[in-house]
Amino acid sequence: MDLAVDVGVDDVKEAVRASRVMKAVDLPPEVSAALGDDEPATVVSKAPVLDEPVAAPAGAPAPAPAPAPVAAKAPTPAPAPAPVAAKTPAPVATKTPVALPETPAVTVPKTATPIPAPAAAPAEGAKTSRLLVALLVLVALGGIAFVVWKFVLNKPAPAAQPSAPPPAVGTTGSAGSAALPPPPPPPITATLAEVAAAPVEIKAIIAGAVASVATDGAAVAANDELARLGGADAVAAKMPALQADIETRVPAEIAGHEKNRDAAKAKGQDAQAEAFEKKAAERRARLEQKQAELAALTAELEKFVVRAPAAGVVSSAAAAGKRLAVGDIIAVITPAPTLQATFTLPAGRAMPADGGPVSVKAEGAAAPIECTVVTATPPTVTVSCPTDAVAAGATITLP
Repeated sequence: MDLAVDVGVDDVKEAVRASRVMKAVDLPPEVSAALGDDEPATVVSKAPVLDEPVAAPAGAPAPAPAPAPVAAKAPTPAPAPAPVAAKTPAPVATKTPVALPETPAVTVPKTATPIPAPAAAPAEGAKTSRLLVALLVLVALGGIAFVVWKFVLNKPAPAAQPSAPPPAVGTTGSAGSAALPPPPPPPITATLAEVAAAPVEIKAIIAGAVASVATDGAAVAANDELARLGGADAVAAKMPALQADIETRVPAEIAGHEKNRDAAKAKGQDAQAEAFEKKAAERRARLEQKQAELAALTAELEKFVVRAPAAGVVSSAAAAGKRLAVGDIIAVITPAPTLQATFTLPAGRAMPADGGPVSVKAEGAAAPIECTVVTATPPTVTVSCPTDAVAAGATITLP
């Protein structure tokens, strides 16, 4: 298939004319001259067509005035080259020219882009304020850095210190902690045990013969009469008459005289009433005298009477009629076994006195028990408790 197309000069000219109609492109003058176009190519710059002005937003700076459009100068045509003799082309078969459809020119509206106005230069005072603020910020940062270095980073290593002993009880431990109260002292306890009492020898304090004595094996209570020496009977013989006068005869006489006195006063016999009052007063004085005599006889009799210092069983009693000197043994008393306990007191606790009373608490007992201190030798105290109040083996506590 032959795709060759014969194009002549006339075809080219027609195409050029069509392109001018379309305003697609302007040829340079030298090309136009070469093609034999007599119309000079003139290019005229037209100012851009602006659309309707657009309102600037509120507060925006006014746009700078657009520069006036400048007409573009026509390019100076280059000198035409020397004409060249055209060669006569070989005759070709001519074809009917084909008219190309004209393309309608399309006009595109152009919108002028507003050129922003240059920003206004800051005032001199604003520049100074910004500089001062920047300087103050730098000074503050420098001060903070110095404080951090001085008090945080530049600390000397702490010297090693000996470990503190644990806080004593009742003192303050770490800072801010409350003082602990001292613990209560432990209770002072002991266990009661049955202890056989040592025999007690009863000795005569005056010389004399034994008038009477308790028999061996007899059980006596404390302060009971154990023996009586000779001479006690003579003293005791005077006591019944005195006791009768004190208890019966003299009080009756006093009462009779007081009765007569009251009767005389009722009758208005003041002299007789006064006489009866004197007799009653004399009898009252006599009563006091007899009471004093009885007390003296009782004290004299006690010199001849030997009493048991403690409860127990009598043994080794002296025979009746035996004459004794001062310090001779009249009898021996073996006390009943006692319940004793020994406490160990802590340092600083007051010691009770020997022979003094002491109250203890026994397990199972509702009320305290009254005991007696046997010995008190620091730091121990031995007490003796009654057998009828607590049993052997019980634990007692000293308050």
